[in-house]
Amino acid sequence: MLKDIAEAMLGRRPFDLVIRNVQIVNVFSASIVSGSIGIVNGHIAGVFGPEEALDSRRSIDGGSAYALPGFVDSHMHLESSMLTPEHFAQVALSCGTTTVCADPHEIANVLGIEGVRGLADACRSLPLRVLLTAPSTIPSAPGLEDSGFDVGPAEMEALLDIPGVAGLGEVMDFNAVAAGDERMLSVIEAAANHGVFLDGHVSALT
Repeated sequence: MLKDIAEAMLGRRPFDLVIRNVQIVNVFSASIVSGSIGIVNGHIAGVFGPEEALDSRRSIDGGSAYALPGFVDSHMHLESSMLTPEHFAQVALSCGTTTVCADPHEIANVLGIEGVRGLADACRSLPLRVLLTAPSTIPSAPGLEDSGFDVGPAEMEALLDIPGVAGLGEVMDFNAVAAGDERMLSVIEAAANHGVFLDGHVSALT
């Protein structure tokens, strides 16, 4: 893929697609410029000025529409949307969100590891990129819940082995973390040993 992109950028092969006449939003410089976007193998290969001649197999006129990166929802719960993953993907994509980090805390509370595995299967073929996280704080109120599922280090290891699970889910019990609670820290350590990202929740941090 990288070779194809480099070849197109060097003018040695046509772009698969060029989207011309778009207003390109640069989120780093907070600027908007007119131009074209060259695409190779489904990836943006380059952004060009409006006057640059680009060889392409296919061309689309963007009609001066704005082109900007897809939005990333860095923390959400698919179950809380009350939609199936497929329907949620349709709604999210229509609003410009192309990636979500979803913590299936509610499903794991009720159905445990098999529930998370089922959700991962349902998300695998979606046009929306779904990065699932392994629910970390179950039960969220130990001693007050009786859902039947409990996440310790062994369960965390099993959750992180599910294809589509990319990180540790929201560690809601920040009091346990701050107090050095052995159970909570062992769950976090199991995820850290996997080398995945860790999602915290520290609403009272000062």
